[in-house]
Amino acid sequence: MIIEHSAKRFLSTVILIAVVAWPPATKAQDEPSPPSQTGEAEKSPSPNPQLAAEPTPPSPPGPSSPSTSQAPVPSQAPATAPAAGVGLMLCTRDADCPVPQVCQDSACRAAPPRPLPQQPTAVAPSDSPLPAADQVKEPQGPLADAKDAQDEHAFSWFSAAPELGYTFFPEAAMQVNGFKATVNARNGFVAKLHLDLGGDGLSFEIAPLFAVEAGGIDQSGGSFGSTSVDPRNLSGSFQSIGAQLGAVYRFEISRFYPHVGLGLHAAYVMGRDIEYGAEIYGRIPLGFTLYLAKHLGLVVEAGFMYGVTGIKQPFSNIDTAQLVASAGLDQQAADELSSINSRQELEQWLATYESQLSAEQAATLKQDVINNALAQSIRFGNGFGLDLMIGLRFP
Repeated sequence: MIIEHSAKRFLSTVILIAVVAWPPATKAQDEPSPPSQTGEAEKSPSPNPQLAAEPTPPSPPGPSSPSTSQAPVPSQAPATAPAAGVGLMLCTRDADCPVPQVCQDSACRAAPPRPLPQQPTAVAPSDSPLPAADQVKEPQGPLADAKDAQDEHAFSWFSAAPELGYTFFPEAAMQVNGFKATVNARNGFVAKLHLDLGGDGLSFEIAPLFAVEAGGIDQSGGSFGSTSVDPRNLSGSFQSIGAQLGAVYRFEISRFYPHVGLGLHAAYVMGRDIEYGAEIYGRIPLGFTLYLAKHLGLVVEAGFMYGVTGIKQPFSNIDTAQLVASAGLDQQAADELSSINSRQELEQWLATYESQLSAEQAATLKQDVINNALAQSIRFGNGFGLDLMIGLRFP
């Protein structure tokens, strides 16, 4: 009696489990059965119909033989066999499966291993997006002070510098038709207005100028005195107006700008003791600009020059004919004297008639002849020149 009762309870339990676990016939027929992975699987039927209906993931292609079993795909975990011969539970979502199983291919399976979390990688500064223009911050502290100081004392592309200075020209020697003469050394004051185009680095300058110069006076004969046939000193008070042109290169050392250049000095010379004259000199300027404020700089410059000074003497107003007549010479001597325009001719004339002239008369005639020889055209004498300038630069 007891055995019969136990057999009935066991039979009812098996039937109940089979009813719960067995899938519907329509759903099992609709599911395609995938091809078996090995030859042994094709020959032997699955002991469990639900296991046979379970799709098997395809094996990766490889040179292995059909008889060799393929390893499962790493990304999918092998199906977990039901305990005690019970098939897998069917499902449509993860909530239908017991934890920790998940719903996969319409059946509850063990959850696949989760991938390890990736470590965040540092982004290189060069890959960072550039900030917007309105987000760029101005430098602070010493860098900002250095930038402001550089902008404050930057050399402007255009500037003007009024200057006042001293100019000096040594003697300039010349020779005309055998007569030796010199333009006496002279010095004076000069005013300039330097206009600079280009700023620091290479720039170009033009400087209008006006100078007042004075030379030594020969006391023996005024500004045209002479003690013999040679030398003849040309001097007096001169005024010159002209300009200087040149190119300079400036070096930048904070607010200090030294410069060196090459240029030309040209001026028209006027004076009480000459008809006209000219100065043409090459010039090498050396100097610097020191900015005392944002738009105010101190300029110091020295110009070294070499070139020529030309003088056009006025004709003598001596009445040669009356002077010869007063000396007791005939008209022929006066005509010969008037035609003399070289030193050789003057020496020949003096050798002939000097015995009939007094010393004063002879000196006056010499001066007259030399002066008229020089007055034929402008005569140039070469020499050096120097100017020393100081001024202010704006801006």
